[in-house]
Parts: sequence; structure tokens; C-alpha cells
Amino acid sequence: MELPKDPTPGLLMSMAMRYNHALGCPGYYDMLGEGEHEKRLQSVLTTMRQLYEEVSGYGFYRPSLEAEYAAKLPPND
Repeated sequence: MELPKDPTPGLLMSMAMRYNHALGCPGYYDMLGEGEHEKRLQSVLTTMRQLYEEVSGYGFYRPSLEAEYAAKLPPND
């Protein structure tokens, strides 16, 4: 299945809230400073977009690089 190049805003927000539930509570992090919630949300949305790019095939990963990337994992003892 081929996914669209760009995720929908709702998908990105869902991913962000799954990563950090507090991001779904507007203003939650503002107790740490004015605008802090928005800064954290934007940062996580950027990360979620990057993750989407990887799993949808639009990021850096290529099957031809699988062995190279897998070799970077620590041993599973």
C-alpha cells in the first residue's frame, strides 16, 4: 500500500498525542512558561512528520540500506 507523501493534520496530531497525551490538553505545558505548550507541540509534530516520512517510504530509509542500518543496532543480549 502506498501512503500519501504528506500526512493529514489529524493524523499528525493523533501521533503526537499518542507519543505524549498531555499535548492533547491545550495549554498544559504553559505552567512551565508562556508559549511552552505550543513550542513542545510544534517540536513533536516535526518529529511525527519525520517518522511518517520513514514509514511511508518518503524518508531516508531504503530497503537496499536495511543491512547497513540493522548493523548499527546494539546486540540483543
